[in-house]
Amino acid sequence: MPVVTFLGSALPIFLFAGRDTYAPGRAHPTRRDLGVFDLLVVSQGELLMQVVGRDLAVPAGHALLMPPVGRHAGRPVTTTTAFYWLHFRPVAGWQAGPVPKAPATTALNPVFPGLVMPQQQPAPLALTAPLLDRLITLAIRTDDAAQLAAQVTFHDLLLELSRAVAPTQNAAQRVAAATTRYLEAHFDQAITYQTLAAALNYAPSYIARCMRTVAHETPDAALTRIRLTHALALLTSSDQSIDAIARQVGYPSGNYLARRFVQVTGRPPSQFRHGGERPPFILR
Repeated sequence: MPVVTFLGSALPIFLFAGRDTYAPGRAHPTRRDLGVFDLLVVSQGELLMQVVGRDLAVPAGHALLMPPVGRHAGRPVTTTTAFYWLHFRPVAGWQAGPVPKAPATTALNPVFPGLVMPQQQPAPLALTAPLLDRLITLAIRTDDAAQLAAQVTFHDLLLELSRAVAPTQNAAQRVAAATTRYLEAHFDQAITYQTLAAALNYAPSYIARCMRTVAHETPDAALTRIRLTHALALLTSSDQSIDAIARQVGYPSGNYLARRFVQVTGRPPSQFRHGGERPPFILR
């Protein structure tokens, strides 16, 4: 199934939303070069569409994304069909085609790969319908608070649609992800394998094996990377002492932090003060 990639770091902007119900025999109107993206989420029945020459059937609990260019036409539905419709526009460019290759990214130079949406995808109604109902209510209001709330709600909808098509993680991936989340949330505390085992309810050896398999690093290496990433951010953005920074990232002293920097980068932390030098290693 083709996808649409919205380029750039800014998410698309919500414009308007509504809902409609078709009796059997009624068809979605034909449109050409609408100028905005049209997202349809079917809540009952089955919507029959032709999008840029492709015949598509969209059942309840699924969404269809129609681009702003080309011809889109409906075919008569065979059963009572209800659906939400939503118009939005991208901030930057967009492209249709296969899933693009993700760009290289680091913790200090994050690159948002762009929002990728399949042309047709699941849209769990228990999660998406309340957001769509809220968008319809907010769309008719003109006050600033309502417009801001509409954009936030729209982005929540995009998140739920993204989750609906996210690949299922296997057991090792789930454990590695949980380990990384724990380390990122508690890096400023003392952490041991026993700490991880108690927090995650897995044996230390299993946690280490999952991390090596999925993340290609041990929990110790991941913790060091996370701590040095935060230390580097403080070094480049503040005048705090090395001792103060060390305590904030979970090390007992500035000397300990300095030794870690030298072990990993070959240079003392003072050389990275205020962005004077970029580290010669990748911070993921």
